[in-house]
Amino acid sequence: MSRIFCLAFFVIVASCVAQEDLSGKRQYPQFRTASGLAGSSLTVSKDGKVGGLGVISLSIPTAFSLGRDTWMIGGAYTSDGFGVRVPSLNAEKEARGNGTAWLAGGMEGNWGRATLSVMALSSKFDNVFNGQLTPRTRLRDWEFALGVQDIIGDGGSGGEAIDSRGGGNSRSCFAVATWTACKNTYVSGGWGSNRFRFGFLGLSHNVSDRLTFEVEHDGYNFNGLASYNLGSIGRVGSRTATGAVSAGLVRGKYLYLSLVFGF
Repeated sequence: MSRIFCLAFFVIVASCVAQEDLSGKRQYPQFRTASGLAGSSLTVSKDGKVGGLGVISLSIPTAFSLGRDTWMIGGAYTSDGFGVRVPSLNAEKEARGNGTAWLAGGMEGNWGRATLSVMALSSKFDNVFNGQLTPRTRLRDWEFALGVQDIIGDGGSGGEAIDSRGGGNSRSCFAVATWTACKNTYVSGGWGSNRFRFGFLGLSHNVSDRLTFEVEHDGYNFNGLASYNLGSIGRVGSRTATGAVSAGLVRGKYLYLSLVFGF
């Protein structure tokens, strides 16, 4: 299974090199390089634990939410090509890439689990808030969630040039299901409004408790991700902290790098 998945990962990503650019009217480029939700570049298990075995994604939601008092903090860089570019001093005029940072926390009760997060979308520190609810069910291999990305709706929908002229509301509601297809293999798919109006689908597989691959179609194009779990890196109070470094391709042409910590 692992060999088949790895082959499919590279075939799909390699076939996407000629896809269209991210920016454009109602293309939501600010939200297609990292979701800032549970599972964003750091695995999360069905019971809400981070690191180790679990589902992961680059930019799409999954139905797994963070457990009680579980936290994620991360940052990602997306280049304007295959290489890592040093940010220009004239960043306003010479775009060399884009950064995203996020902080997410989990809550849990008899009703299920919920994840709330805040994202900084660029070096200008424009912020958005996200929320996701995973109701408690008795299903063994399925989880379902409802959520909103950019609750206020002012994060932008087309890129800076378009948004400066009034790009429209970017609040995006979604529904997502995650199916544990077989051991360590997860399929997530869903539908929603605005950013998610074309639907989305992702497949992730834990090769081991350290290495995870993921491929997804975000409703616009294919993305791919490889993530390596750093294991225990210390303690935060009474909890063990973990971390992961990830590399991927957005649309098969934009290099994506991330570093995420969870505890």
